[in-house]
Amino acid sequence: GLPWWKHPAIKPVKNTEWRKSLAFHPFYSDGIIMWRVIFLAITQSMLLAAGQVCLKFALQKMHPFGWTRDFWLSLLFNWQFACCGLFFGTASLLWMYIVKHFPLSVAYPMVSITYIFGMLAAILFFHEQVSVWKWLGIGFIMIGCCLIAKWCLINIGSSQNRLNE
Repeated sequence: GLPWWKHPAIKPVKNTEWRKSLAFHPFYSDGIIMWRVIFLAITQSMLLAAGQVCLKFALQKMHPFGWTRDFWLSLLFNWQFACCGLFFGTASLLWMYIVKHFPLSVAYPMVSITYIFGMLAAILFFHEQVSVWKWLGIGFIMIGCCLIAKWCLINIGSSQNRLNE
């Protein structure tokens, strides 16, 4: 048999195919795509962080885990746990949209913005202490996201200029 990567059903996607589909759309211009992926990534990251906050609040109110009726009732009637599911579900739907419309090499690193919102939530909601090393790590995450966004702007702009010529 053929190796999985040579199977006729697997069609390789060229790196520029997603750009061609957006290049002739009247709404998208050089920087719009970058700002759109950043906005969607921040929104998705905020939803994930909100889900984590609700999960932590829910777990603090629940009975210790066990296969008992009390545990499952405490889970069923825990509104923070329900909110957690709504936030995670909405974030997952948004992630599916992001992955469908943007290259994974741009979208996936942007999800690291969630760490920033998680750190801020730890400070605001749980009054946790954050060390200088953690702030330094957050700074590196932000620098990485800026570099990826800059790459996206440069490459999308140059590819659209070539496509429009």
